[in-house]
Amino acid sequence: MEYKGYKAAIFDLDGTLCDTLSDIHTSVNLTLRENGFPEREFAHTAQGINHGSRFLIAHALPEGTCDDVVTDVLAKYMKIYALHLCDTTSPYPGVTELLFSLKADGARLAILSNKPDALVKRLAEHCFPGVFDIAIGQGEYPVKPSPEGPLAIAERLGAAPEDILFIGDSDVDMKTAHNAGMRALGVSWGYRGVGVLKEAGADMIADKPEDILKIYKTGRQEK
Repeated sequence: MEYKGYKAAIFDLDGTLCDTLSDIHTSVNLTLRENGFPEREFAHTAQGINHGSRFLIAHALPEGTCDDVVTDVLAKYMKIYALHLCDTTSPYPGVTELLFSLKADGARLAILSNKPDALVKRLAEHCFPGVFDIAIGQGEYPVKPSPEGPLAIAERLGAAPEDILFIGDSDVDMKTAHNAGMRALGVSWGYRGVGVLKEAGADMIADKPEDILKIYKTGRQEK
């Protein structure tokens, strides 16, 4: 039987759909400065993303900072980041057009992020109003790479895991896809690089958003 493509796609948010790192970095450094801690370089902040906000803040604080201080600084960071969430954040070039093409093709679309749930929903509506069927962040399910979130999304979308393309820019996303029995598509324009994606088991790599549409429709990467 000829392959007819996928039925749904789940996207990571940071580094996949949108370039959020500048606003995250600004908010991290504002938080550190206001609480008497040394600021961090951009590259250091980039290393702390993908695993959730608590990991991000623990990574930004001096090594050995106690859990109570991490909790306190995290709460302050969340308030600051909420104020700067959309200062410079925007979709990567070609992503909005990709999403409209997928919708026109009948795709069901979801976001699954380790960013806090309320902020994921705000960004989804700010950058892609009315596009996504589901947008979920940290809080409703265990963070990625747990399969609970993607499997719950699959059930809500009415699609079997094997009929879903999971798209992200990090090793966490590739592991999440395979943990949930989904195909893992890595994007090369994000925060981790192709080598990391391949090492984590990416089934395919997209170098530009339009590659995702071709892969979605055919189930394969063109050589």
